[in-house]
Order: sequence, then structure tokens, then C-alpha cells
Amino acid sequence: MSSKEEFLYKENKDKIHRIAIIGAPGSGKSTLAENLKRVFDLPVYHLDSIHYKENFELRDTQERNQMILDLAKQDEWILDGTFIDTLTDRLDRADYIIDLKYSTWTHLKGIFARKIDENKRKDIPKMTLSFAYYVYSYNNVQRPYIDAILKMYDPGKIITFNSRKVLDEYTKTMFIEMGIPISEIKN
Repeated sequence: MSSKEEFLYKENKDKIHRIAIIGAPGSGKSTLAENLKRVFDLPVYHLDSIHYKENFELRDTQERNQMILDLAKQDEWILDGTFIDTLTDRLDRADYIIDLKYSTWTHLKGIFARKIDENKRKDIPKMTLSFAYYVYSYNNVQRPYIDAILKMYDPGKIITFNSRKVLDEYTKTMFIEMGIPISEIKN
């Protein structure tokens, strides 16, 4: 049985206490975190909301990393965000790692969709050209580091999605399996 299949079963729900969601900006990490919160009844922490102070002032890197590490020490969580500096600490504690490994085009569509509805996410700054370039180069620059880190972990605890369509179907199946109306899925 694959880790994806095991994750779906109701009897595993009480065994899952910590889920790390990683992927590029625009991949849908926060939306997935909110859907998993509904399924697993775990607290969600969006690392972007730690990365930025009010008015989108960047938090000091050491302070940000310590805040993330403190969250990772908790018994229950869904942490969405990649942040390489603390990634292994979070992945070490995670029961499951969900890797949203999409094409550059999918990431760009995600951030531009967010730009259209800037009121949807209050914890991230407005779009800039440098941010769009970061997302554009993510799969060539950041992804190799992430892939190397993921190779250190049991493949049985990693669930990788290569398309939003597959993730959407999986989410729908998970909601059905758990007896949650699919009308409650966040998009």
C-alpha cells in the first residue's frame, strides 16, 4: 500500500499528528493545509505569516527560524511552507511530508491568481517583479536542494503531487472517505 493510500484511511487519522507541506509559492500549500485541518483537526501554521511582521516587514531570519523551530517542537501541527533553513528540523518531526512538485507554469499561474484576488491572502505581500522571478526560477534553483533533502527521508512518509488536478481528486476522495461533504473543500 502506498503512503497516499494509507493517508486516506480513517483508521490512520488518529496516528497523524504532524504534517509538513512543502512546495513553491503558488503551489497551493495554504489551501491544502486548510483542507487537511478539516480532515485531521490539527492546528495550521502558515510559515509566511511568521516570515513577515505587520505591514509585510521581513522578520529577522534568526527570529523567524526560532519561531518555526518552536512550532515544530509542538505535538500537533500542519506546517505549510518550505524555508530551507529549518526544513530538516520540521521534516524530522513530521508524520507525513506532502511535496507539491508542480511545473513552473503551475506555480506562476498560482501566484498570478493570488495577485488577482489579493484580499484572499492577508499574510503575504503584494506581487513584485523580484518575487515573480523567484517563482519562475524556483524549480531550477530551489528544487534541487529540496529533492536532495527529501532523499534523506523514508519514501513511505512522503506524498508527492505532480499536478493540481491529482491533488484536487485526492482531496475529494479524502473528504469522502472521512465523511466530510465535498462542498467544504477550499479551492
